Amino acid sequence: DVGGNPATVRQRHLIWHLCEELGWNNDYRRIQRFVKKVTGTDRLEWLTPQQCGQVIEALKAMAAREKQQEAGQDGQ
Repeated sequence: DVGGNPATVRQRHLIWHLCEELGWNNDYRRIQRFVKKVTGTDRLEWLTPQQCGQVIEALKAMAAREKQQEAGQDGQ
């Protein structure tokens, strides 16, 4: 995560943290494809603050669904 928009450094760190929660940090291409799908921008480093917010909210929703599914499986 070198270079990129200086205004989004903290947001990009949060994105990487959420990717780690989802188990995505082993494949950089996965987050890049996700960023492209959500924002239409080719690279995470090029996102605007608003686009970072979109990606963050989408990742949070995915993490929440994953936790909910795990909790449902534990309860069965």
